[in-house]
Amino acid sequence: MASSIFLVALLLAAVFSISITAAHAQDAGMTKPLDTKPPLDVRVEPQWSDDGQARFKVSFLKQGTETIQEHIDYNVVVKDKDGKQIFSTAQGGQPLEHTADGVVTIPQTPTPPFKFPGSGNYDIDVSVSGILFVPMNTETATFSVNVTPEFPIGSVGLIAALMSTSAIVLARYRKLL
Repeated sequence: MASSIFLVALLLAAVFSISITAAHAQDAGMTKPLDTKPPLDVRVEPQWSDDGQARFKVSFLKQGTETIQEHIDYNVVVKDKDGKQIFSTAQGGQPLEHTADGVVTIPQTPTPPFKFPGSGNYDIDVSVSGILFVPMNTETATFSVNVTPEFPIGSVGLIAALMSTSAIVLARYRKLL
């Protein structure tokens, strides 16, 4: 009896671990085209940490290729479900940021990773206002991210240990009766 309950607890731990990994793998990378001159693809790749914080790798690609487009003037804004801005790369009165490399991680280190204020749907707007030092009409790609609470792996281990201990105690109690 105790060994079967322990086996069930281990199985539950494995299922929760797989489902958490699948949730992060789902956001491995999102790409959207922009109607710029020259045309660009914008790729956003969330990089989640165990405590629900994130950085976003943003790549500016020559459309339809994996070739990085250098020298991009951009802004990245995170909005909550009501459209309220909760984060922007534009800081200190500057409306834009510039990447010479065409790839940037938001927020940039040494700034700590971004912490979403809660569960729910968020939009990440990546706007481009210049390519190769040539200003242009701003084009924006919007990416949706669904932030869900995670079941911590440590909690799964704790639950498994509690279930195992309870099963052993119950089994010994029954033998005494």
